[in-house]
Amino acid sequence: MKKALKIAAPILVAALFYGCPYSADVPISDPSLNLPADLIGKWAAPDDETTYYQITRTTDAKAKIEEYSLDENGEDTDGPTVYEAHVSEVEGEKYINIFDPSMDSYYLYKMELTPASLTLYPVTDYIEESFSSSDKLKAFIAKYQHLSFFFGGSSEYEKK
Repeated sequence: MKKALKIAAPILVAALFYGCPYSADVPISDPSLNLPADLIGKWAAPDDETTYYQITRTTDAKAKIEEYSLDENGEDTDGPTVYEAHVSEVEGEKYINIFDPSMDSYYLYKMELTPASLTLYPVTDYIEESFSSSDKLKAFIAKYQHLSFFFGGSSEYEKK
């Protein structure tokens, strides 16, 4: 069973934070923006008692995201799945770049953050382009982020 979970983890990361985000070889930008203090902490979807995310600061601009899955008894099933993250800004919009080391790729979400809530909008996985540089990816996002189909459905989280 544990082996099956390890194999399924890369597939599940595609649905991290309940979305199917675009997977990129490069982040939107290098980690240069300070992480918002409100992002640090424990997060969970209001209707999900089996999964939560612990976000901790690793540097001023980087964070570690640990995803915990709990069984029916509330016990951690297999230890956390760990991701790296940093925030980028594109024309006033905040994005979180989530790096999955097992897939060697970034998942990109537009982010709306308050002290008690986090809403993520995955960049659509319908993008066929691939990008060799962050500058090219950022320019693409700036050009198309205003279109309604550029993002998948939102996922909301509450700070615990």
